[in-house]
Amino acid sequence: MASRTIVMDDKLPDKADQKTNHAVDQANQKTHRKTDLDATKDTHTQTPAATEDTFSQVAASAADTIIKGTQQTATTVMEGFEAVKQVRHASKQTQFARERYKQIKAELNEQQQYLQHREYIEESYDEIVRDQTTALNEAQNVIERLTQRLEDEQEATHDIETEFQELQNTNTEDLRPYKKLMETSREQLEAAEKNLSEIKRVKKLAQEQYDDAVTRRDEQAQSAQRSAQRTSRRLDEYNDKLAKLISSPKKDEKTIAQLQKSISKEEQTFRQMQQEIDAIIQQNRRAVENAQTHLYTQNNSLELAQQRCDEAKQAFDEHKKSHDDLAGQKRKGESKVQKRLNEAAQQVQQTQKELDDWRAQKKDAQALLDEAEDIHNTPEKTEELREEIADIQAAFTVQERQLKILEQRELKLREKTRQQRGVFIGVSVAAAVIIVLILLFLFRII
Repeated sequence: MASRTIVMDDKLPDKADQKTNHAVDQANQKTHRKTDLDATKDTHTQTPAATEDTFSQVAASAADTIIKGTQQTATTVMEGFEAVKQVRHASKQTQFARERYKQIKAELNEQQQYLQHREYIEESYDEIVRDQTTALNEAQNVIERLTQRLEDEQEATHDIETEFQELQNTNTEDLRPYKKLMETSREQLEAAEKNLSEIKRVKKLAQEQYDDAVTRRDEQAQSAQRSAQRTSRRLDEYNDKLAKLISSPKKDEKTIAQLQKSISKEEQTFRQMQQEIDAIIQQNRRAVENAQTHLYTQNNSLELAQQRCDEAKQAFDEHKKSHDDLAGQKRKGESKVQKRLNEAAQQVQQTQKELDDWRAQKKDAQALLDEAEDIHNTPEKTEELREEIADIQAAFTVQERQLKILEQRELKLREKTRQQRGVFIGVSVAAAVIIVLILLFLFRII
């Protein structure tokens, strides 16, 4: 890596050389400008042929100057590009070395901690064996007691579960006849309510039929009665006129005879109307009586249906209350057993948790004891670990020194090529701006 960095440094242009080249370029430019001025002065004094030769020389000199300037610009850009590439390459080398440095450092810390752990275990071996053996014995004794207690609690929980299941079965059997009576009375109540609803519908229809019959009778009778009343009024008028004619000193027998004839006719009409009224009443009496009888029957049926519905409702309420009261008592008994069952189950869970904790402690103590035995019985592994740490420490020292060298070289390279990289970046930005402007111009034309 160091040799590659040195090669990269050899490729970079020296600042002194840059200053020298710059001074030479300025001198050449002054020489060209002086030559151009002399050529211009000579043009005013020379002949046309000489002037033409002078113009050719000036043009050739200008072209040569432009070519040299273009070449110099291209050289500067390429130098800047090469400088950027060299800096990027050096940065990658430094970054790779830094990552490797971190890896070796982490590995060294890990192995050193593990060595300290092994040394601590070896130094405290007797104490660890004594403490962990005591912890193992204690854990084993507690585990045996908890195991027995857990078995007893599980058996007790199982007994309570059996008791609870048997109690539920007994309660179900005890409630069965009450439930059956309640369901039967419910069905009877539903049937009574359905029958009551049907009778109410029939009674309503019977009431409508009775009202229609009475209305029809009254309307027909009232119509005939109004006609009879009109005839009666005419008959009264005729009788009044007849009385006046008879009492008059000048009797008109012919008029009296005609009036008597009209009275006789009206009396006959009145009698016919009375007979018609009686016939109407007689004709509608049967329809009204039939409708009234049907309505009476339906009223009686409605009262009976309402009574039966009330009785069914009362019976259902009584049976339901008996069932619910007994069910409530049964639920209270079940709740007590359920509470005992929940408490027993919680106790089983708590004992199981304690047992699991002590088993974990026993496992940890056994693991510590096994580790102490392994480390105590394998001192060669501890020595191998020390040698491995020494190798890693040596590699770490080399890598640390190499990283510092690369960082210093990268820093020097950045300082040395700052001007070339600045020119290259400026040219790149300018080229990008020109391209953007050209594209914008083309888009505007389109």
